Amino acid sequence: MRKLLRYPGEIQRAKLRAILERNADTVYGRQHGFSRIRNVRDYQKRVPINTFEALRSSVERMAHGEANVLTSTAPLMFARTSGTSGAPKLIPVTPEFRDEYYSRIWFLTLLCRYPSSAAPKSILSVAGSAAEDRTEADIPIGSISGHLYQRQRPGIRARYVLPYEVFSIRDLQARYYSLLRFALEASVRIIVTPNPSTLLLLTEKAKEHAEAIIEDIAAGRLRRDIPIESHVRATLEADLAPNPNRARELARLAGRESFRPTRFWPRLQAICCWLDGPARLYLNEVTATYEGVPLHNMGYLASEGRGSLPFGWSGRTVTAVGSHFFEFIPEEAREEASPPALTVEQLEVGRRYFIVFTTSGGLYRYDIDDVVAVTGQYLGTPVLEFIRKGSSVHSFTGEKVTEDQVTLAMEEAIREVEVAVAFFVLVPEWGRPPRYRLLVEHREPAQPDTDGRLAEVFDQALQRLNIEYRSKRSCERLAAVATARLRMGSYATYRRHRGEQGSADAQFKVSSLCPKEGPLVEFLKTRCLIERGSDLEFAVA
Repeated sequence: MRKLLRYPGEIQRAKLRAILERNADTVYGRQHGFSRIRNVRDYQKRVPINTFEALRSSVERMAHGEANVLTSTAPLMFARTSGTSGAPKLIPVTPEFRDEYYSRIWFLTLLCRYPSSAAPKSILSVAGSAAEDRTEADIPIGSISGHLYQRQRPGIRARYVLPYEVFSIRDLQARYYSLLRFALEASVRIIVTPNPSTLLLLTEKAKEHAEAIIEDIAAGRLRRDIPIESHVRATLEADLAPNPNRARELARLAGRESFRPTRFWPRLQAICCWLDGPARLYLNEVTATYEGVPLHNMGYLASEGRGSLPFGWSGRTVTAVGSHFFEFIPEEAREEASPPALTVEQLEVGRRYFIVFTTSGGLYRYDIDDVVAVTGQYLGTPVLEFIRKGSSVHSFTGEKVTEDQVTLAMEEAIREVEVAVAFFVLVPEWGRPPRYRLLVEHREPAQPDTDGRLAEVFDQALQRLNIEYRSKRSCERLAAVATARLRMGSYATYRRHRGEQGSADAQFKVSSLCPKEGPLVEFLKTRCLIERGSDLEFAVA
């Protein structure tokens, strides 16, 4: 690992050579002359920067079973992304891509750091289903996290609390109930889940279903009145046995005023999740709910690939130079006709870049539309921090409000107003003048004047963070931020709705800034607003 990080340029060039040589005789490889590429500059000349739409037709050919289109090896599965708008994306997962994606070194380091996790059924890892659907060629479509979960070595699998079959339950509420039915019986030492909001959802569901779960644990059963596929139920019930001692212990805890995770998992030592970007909004509440259990960064990863890996225990993550080949476009140069594409050796600390992936799954020079910041170096390799989705930017009059500014402003507003916000999203609203509106779901009932104060503090914070926004507010080209309250449970309702549409719940994420009308905004407008007041009209970028 240290060798990789000391010579990032050399490792990256070797990675690119291996990908191009392996796939030189594919349809895409022949079209772009992979066999004649000798260096990075050749690659950049011959292969354009791609969006998914540019590759979609090739991916669809692979999904129909055609061989040798983007990759010389056939895909094991397709990972379906959980974007908030547009047609779903199917990401080919070849054996080589799977090996690039899985960070065995980091996981083993984590286990060494917490040796008690070697005990059977001590790791609560939340994944998705590896086979939610199938292509016309009968290739699984699902979550890469579920695929990796299934393929863990037996020694590691024995440490997992959950049977994989829990993730294959189609009904999301039944899945969460079953997950907690197994997890609350176990002595959990480590929790691994990408999205920190899942940690809060687990706590809420544990409180909601405590009585039924305790009864199930005592009787050694899985309640019959929840919709679980018969073959899945049979597998899950096979190893259940009555556990009255654990049931009595949980009943005693459930009778207390606060049914907190560290009470029912007193040996919990660590939580691994996202710590960057919009995930930061949840971290204070996670830390309070889990009473200071250390949080470790999982790093920057998406269905399309892994961008960074944790090093040490500081929360910082380093570019995953051994996973894929990366290029970086300076944030300010994105809209240029021929923007520069830099390699890891050319990055500067303190700058922001759009990251471009080349993977063994057939994504060549793939612009994932993510902005990362270089915050330092470790052994010569850039330290990366995920900032935001690149498309999460909006302007009415040139203010260019970004998702990370929205996240930081909301953090400040929540802190100053001292209110528990379960979920929010900022949307543009046409008017004379136009404005931004916060759609807010409170975790607890809030006073009527709370939202007005929240909007006021948020607006002030956003002005400090964005001088163009401040300028447009001061000259009244933009009106002050307004609010609209969402029903309690709106986020969970939308999350369940997306799950029913096939989105991977384990990596479910929502941008805190929605610059244009889309499924999320439409869902919230039509199903979750407590008071519509005047019709809300949202800007289209």
